[in-house]
Amino acid sequence: MFWGEKRILKKGFVMIYTLILGLIILLVSSYIFMLEASKKVYILDYKKNVTEKIYSRETTNYLLSQMNSYILSNTNNVNKSELYKLFSSSPDKNKIGNNDYFIYYSIYEDTFIISQSYRGNRIKRDTYNYNFIDGKINYMYFSSKYQ
Repeated sequence: MFWGEKRILKKGFVMIYTLILGLIILLVSSYIFMLEASKKVYILDYKKNVTEKIYSRETTNYLLSQMNSYILSNTNNVNKSELYKLFSSSPDKNKIGNNDYFIYYSIYEDTFIISQSYRGNRIKRDTYNYNFIDGKINYMYFSSKYQ
């Protein structure tokens, strides 16, 4: 059978087959490692999104009270015309807060809008209508939009 036959094998073929087989094994193992690494990154990202503090009612109340005190300190009589004059005269000062959480008065919509970071790259915008009660502003929640 095969034992008696003399094989003709050239000297470099074993080394080439070994290198090709080793390269294939290396490529497959590096691909599997890359899949596991991306899976780990996805899990950590998801964990960060789940445990992130997304919406704080205290922050909203703080921003509304800061806006109220700003309006009351800069106007004598609180009404719609005075409010429009205050924010149209200085449009750069109608924003109170920092880059993550802030409130501003939209002159075009005649509403107050609170903008907040929501789960990393999204922004939540809460719209508040208002009316005047006893010389103070009463904010009423209207809607939310996610961008």
